[in-house]
Amino acid sequence: MGDLNQIRFTGGVFFSLLSEIKYEAGTSEYVNPFHESVSDPMLMSELINVITGTCPKTNAGGFSKDVSKYRTCLFCGGKNVPFNEPAFTTAFRSDIRNDYAKLLKRITDFCSRCLNPLEITKHETFVKQVLRLIEMDETISDNHLLYISVDGSTTKKDDALKLESFNFDAFLLGVFYLIIELNDNTDGKKTYDLLFPAAESHTKGIFKPDALGDLSHKINISYTEPEDSFRPESFSEEDENSQTSIPEEVMDEFSKLSYAAKRRISFNLSTQMPNADDVTEYLEKAQKYYSSIKTLLYAENPRLFSEFYVCNNLEKKAHGLGTRNEAITGVTIAKIGKISSYCIISGTGGIGKSMMMRHLFFDAASKYEDTGFLPVLVSLKDYNPDANSLVDFLFESIKEFNEAFSLATLRQFLNAGKCILLLDGLDEIPIAQKDGFEGALKKFIKQYEGNQVIISSRPFNSFVQYTHFTILEILPFTKQQSLLLIDKLEFHDPVAKGKFRNDLEHSLYKSHKEFASNPLLLTIMLMTYSTYGEIPAKRHVFYSKAYETMSRLHDASKGAYVRPMQTGLSPEEFELYFSDFCARTYAAEVIEFSAQSFATYMDKVIEHQRTKGRKTDATSADFLDDLTNNLCLMYKEGESYFFFHRSFQEYFCALHFSKIMDVDLPRVGKFFESQKKRQAGDLTFDMLYDMKSEAIDRYVFLPFLKEQYQHYDSTGGYWTFLFEMYSVLYSAAGEGDQYFGNEADSFLFNFIVNHTGINTDLYGINWPGDIADFEEEQWYEYTDYDPGDYENPPSSQTYVVTFDELPDRYKYDIDGFDYEEPTLVGATWEIEIDTIINNHTKYNEIIAFMENDDFPMKKVYDKVRIIMNNMDKHFAANPSSDDWFDTI
Repeated sequence: MGDLNQIRFTGGVFFSLLSEIKYEAGTSEYVNPFHESVSDPMLMSELINVITGTCPKTNAGGFSKDVSKYRTCLFCGGKNVPFNEPAFTTAFRSDIRNDYAKLLKRITDFCSRCLNPLEITKHETFVKQVLRLIEMDETISDNHLLYISVDGSTTKKDDALKLESFNFDAFLLGVFYLIIELNDNTDGKKTYDLLFPAAESHTKGIFKPDALGDLSHKINISYTEPEDSFRPESFSEEDENSQTSIPEEVMDEFSKLSYAAKRRISFNLSTQMPNADDVTEYLEKAQKYYSSIKTLLYAENPRLFSEFYVCNNLEKKAHGLGTRNEAITGVTIAKIGKISSYCIISGTGGIGKSMMMRHLFFDAASKYEDTGFLPVLVSLKDYNPDANSLVDFLFESIKEFNEAFSLATLRQFLNAGKCILLLDGLDEIPIAQKDGFEGALKKFIKQYEGNQVIISSRPFNSFVQYTHFTILEILPFTKQQSLLLIDKLEFHDPVAKGKFRNDLEHSLYKSHKEFASNPLLLTIMLMTYSTYGEIPAKRHVFYSKAYETMSRLHDASKGAYVRPMQTGLSPEEFELYFSDFCARTYAAEVIEFSAQSFATYMDKVIEHQRTKGRKTDATSADFLDDLTNNLCLMYKEGESYFFFHRSFQEYFCALHFSKIMDVDLPRVGKFFESQKKRQAGDLTFDMLYDMKSEAIDRYVFLPFLKEQYQHYDSTGGYWTFLFEMYSVLYSAAGEGDQYFGNEADSFLFNFIVNHTGINTDLYGINWPGDIADFEEEQWYEYTDYDPGDYENPPSSQTYVVTFDELPDRYKYDIDGFDYEEPTLVGATWEIEIDTIINNHTKYNEIIAFMENDDFPMKKVYDKVRIIMNNMDKHFAANPSSDDWFDTI
């Protein structure tokens, strides 16, 4: 066991052992009515609630990180884990001596919410593990008093170690109090490392159950059962005389059951009858909350969403020869559902994805009484990576509108396939959390089939991971849609709006379609046009003029009076600070701020600018006031602050990078290269390249390409290039519902390929026969016929799906029915380069095919080399200037 003097039973050790027995879905027949699965942050939140009566939010800033640090005995506590806070310890000490019954009830509720009542053996083992650690911790004297008795009395340590029977709830409460009054949590680091030795793939360590020696001796445990604690949840006192109340004889039998049986039956009964009023209240409150919205033109006073929303069209791209794109106009939940139950609405920044999701929520909510489908709209920027399941995340979102809405009710909708999940902003989940979300989503789809899931996102990494999802592109506005939006917008200068609308109809839409067809940019166009009478063609110039408009005319709607900037800075000076702020937060992938986190970033900016000789008396609060109240570049919602749109953060970030010296641009290039996955959907680098393309070609692209091709030439050449840049190639033939383009595993290389228009498409390639060895997905077409009735004429709907997605009638022999056979219409392949390289003899035909100069990827390899050589010649003939003015 090691040196006994090193054993310390501290809070981190206690919490780690408790984490080993927390509830996990699917481990037994029991289904927890409170949490789909309990994560460590949830466990800590519920534990804190035992003392404070309030569960802190697990997605609060730094909460999960602090829980992990506390668990591994790296710190003693703080704001998020208040076990060392005087107010916390004082309240605990007072309650355990003066209000023990309250704490016992809370710890019993904690067990119900976080543990599995069927796993009694685990609970017994936990008690024995804790007793052994208390015994071995020499800093706990034999006379130390433990509050482990159900009546609140104390027991000496020496006597407690001799007991054979324990009330589990009272024991857990007493041990919790013990670790609070004991020594420094960091003293338990060696004990934690002994019990949970680190493993390469598990940063928090894997429990080593034999580390405490033989624990095979028998003990007995019982549980506290407060009066009516396990009365079936759906039945209130008012229900007792109703037709749905539980008969008295049933309740008598119910009272005689074991703890575990009561919990199980209580839950099973509660799932039978969800409260319809709770559903109605949730929908009413959610609709009211989403019914109004702030925009650039309505920054101070939200306007009703329905008054100005114009719905984009959607399009499902065709991938087969002779097939057409499938357009959706007048978008509704039902129309999307006819295409697929799982869809991703993909579109660029400002195109209207979040507005579309809000529109779909209203569409589904308004039809709930008829369809019975429950819509749940959540923002994925709020996704909690520590949630063990997507269900818990959805449940917490619903409870924000109605605290009484139960997890059992949500589960009933999910099990019946009657939920519509609207997950907004996939691209806003930080890279580090994306794998966790994807895993949770896959698990959800497997567990709860039949529900409709719609995700919105900027184009992201071709969505290769989302194999069950059909991609629907949100289309830019048509001219008629753009004009309709302008008609709906209230503008402070009706004359300027009228002139802009006229020019938009006759010339601007055609000449500036990229801007005019994007709802956000169209709104900015109106604002800019009213000031300058023209619209710049380049995106970064467009944003520059928009900022000038917003900074100089931020209160134009109020007449001649213009509110002074709180910072006292000119627009040009303010821009320097804000662009620095945007670059820092962009690098950190932060788009939501509390007042405190905003101040943390802005204070660093103010200090940095001071080192550059720029001094200001303005505080971070002054900057926040100007950004939200004067410039309308950010807005406040609840206690959080957001960019009005991420495109502003991207523009100002690009502007900041554009002002650094050319010799420092390689560092900028390395930054974007390291962030390649996140950058797939934004235009920061595009705008930066427009701002100083010559310098980026010289200082970023040319050195990067030289290094890459020198590496290829010194190793395996073209095949090294394929293995490192395109390790998996995607190819397709015929018609299929999923076809992914080929993107390089390098942001810079991918930018060069896309910017120069080099084709990486492998559609319709006539591969050698060995292609059959690689993972293939075959696509079938089948038709569903509706015979109609006296009100509806006959109709049919054609689908293209994989074999696994075909209706059962096609996969199994069903006697007595004769169905038209599905038609094989296409196939997609995933071709792994390392498989080819490692089996070059077997795949000699494919190798020869791919080495042909006409093969698309070989063309990519050769053409980019030509681009590099042309750059090299150009810059050799035009060396960079030594003029010191070029360094400013």
